[in-house]
Amino acid sequence: MSKVTALLQDLAMFYGRNEGRASLILKALGGLILFFVLTGISADALGGGQRVLLTVVPAALTAVCSPAAVLLLAAAVALFCVFEVSVEAAALLLFLLFLFFVFYVRFFPKESLVVPVMVVLAVFRLPMLAVLFAGVYVGLRAIIPVGVAVFLTSQWPLMQELMALAPRADFTPMGALDTALQMYGLITSQFDFVSWGSVWAVYVVAILAGWAVRSLMIDWEREKALAVSAIVTAVGLCLARTLAGSVVPYSQAIVGTAVSALLCWAFFQIDCVLDYPKAERVRFQDEKYVYYVKAVPKIHRSYRQEEGQ
Repeated sequence: MSKVTALLQDLAMFYGRNEGRASLILKALGGLILFFVLTGISADALGGGQRVLLTVVPAALTAVCSPAAVLLLAAAVALFCVFEVSVEAAALLLFLLFLFFVFYVRFFPKESLVVPVMVVLAVFRLPMLAVLFAGVYVGLRAIIPVGVAVFLTSQWPLMQELMALAPRADFTPMGALDTALQMYGLITSQFDFVSWGSVWAVYVVAILAGWAVRSLMIDWEREKALAVSAIVTAVGLCLARTLAGSVVPYSQAIVGTAVSALLCWAFFQIDCVLDYPKAERVRFQDEKYVYYVKAVPKIHRSYRQEEGQ
């Protein structure tokens, strides 16, 4: 375990020395994954070149854009991909995204990044990784974007049925009202609030538990917050599967949460390493006090520079 920790700390020091370039590369890589997932919505309708264009160009912009701009890019690509399949389904998605942007994103754009991150992690069956991170680093503001992400991922099969019900090739302005009524009937018959609502409730409790423990002035508060959140998530998802028939299977609830907790712990080992070439802020405590310290590196000057003055 000590070798793993040392390796992670070496990676953290390497990242600190090359933070500017590494940050751009990581953002672009995350953008590639995100937009590749989004363009998969209409992979059959899009040509190969068009899908590459819709993946690479927004990913490159992701490396230099603000969080709000990244969310707008993701929303635009998702809407375009759905529009390529179904006009009516794209209109429904536009309405849902409009509500999210108006009532949340414009106030908390950075916290709203939890939505695309969680959507991508859901593809890898690890959405709880975003929940565990949110409980430690984001706090209560993550509750709404986590709920939005759970809603989008859990109701994606229903969206696929809506797109199949109203294909773009059959769209006519005169028939839009009849199609909307058919879509409404399908939504009312198949929409299951209990299944996705129970998962969201579990994630809310996990975030609250992690945030509460993280706020305590105790030793190893991040690790303890992670442990509590992981236990709440695993147990809660199993109960949600048993009692409410949630979409998360038992294997994903247990194994996925364990893997997510391990990845979070690995990030903690990196995040706690100070980068001494630049100013850092650190907090530590004893039995009576909590100390907040700003460490500023000394200015190193060579012998020749001193002799020349």
